[in-house]
Amino acid sequence: GPSRRSSVPGHSFYEVLRVLLARWLNPGLLPITISQLGEETGYSYKPVRKALDELSRHLERYGHSGVELKSFPREAWSRLLLDADSVRETIRFWHEGEMPRTPASMLKRFFQIPKEETGHVGIGGVEGARYHAPDLDLIGQPRLDFTVHWPAGTPDLGFLRKLDASLTPTKEREDACSVVVHLLRRPVDYFIDRFADPAECLLDLQEMRLDAQARAFLRFFAVAENDDC
Repeated sequence: GPSRRSSVPGHSFYEVLRVLLARWLNPGLLPITISQLGEETGYSYKPVRKALDELSRHLERYGHSGVELKSFPREAWSRLLLDADSVRETIRFWHEGEMPRTPASMLKRFFQIPKEETGHVGIGGVEGARYHAPDLDLIGQPRLDFTVHWPAGTPDLGFLRKLDASLTPTKEREDACSVVVHLLRRPVDYFIDRFADPAECLLDLQEMRLDAQARAFLRFFAVAENDDC
């Protein structure tokens, strides 16, 4: 069943955390019920309930109408950052060729691919953060981050060939990379237009160690006054 989807300890907790944060940073969304959380994370009642108990001091509860975050769960988020690579299944790419394309030119090519072909791909990282928080002072574009929504099996990454045919996976985590793909395995993706949800973009910023920008990103949503990441 879905509860055995990942061997990462606490994966169900992280999935609940990411959905709650994605919803909290999308002000149009209403509180979510436990059963809806189960459907959207792919986990059964028990682990979802356990995750909510663990996050209880950060939650606003509305009886049968469900729950939502009321403050940033900094400790839980820090734990997720430590486990992020295994939780998200991250694949890093570098150019083999002599003339690598810049992130900006690859992004331009991405937007030229018909939307129907990349419905499972959301732009994250600096570019995604810029989309969600247009006033943010994000200088440069160190790399391109994509969140690929692929609930099971080997993901379709064919779109990468169209960005730059010379992209190849890096061997080591520390190797330089120009494109990073994070797999999202839960049933619901929360993409907005062609962009990954704000929680995934926040994870990307912090993975790039852009901590000041990550804090500014949270402040943009007016959620970090008392509890910075």
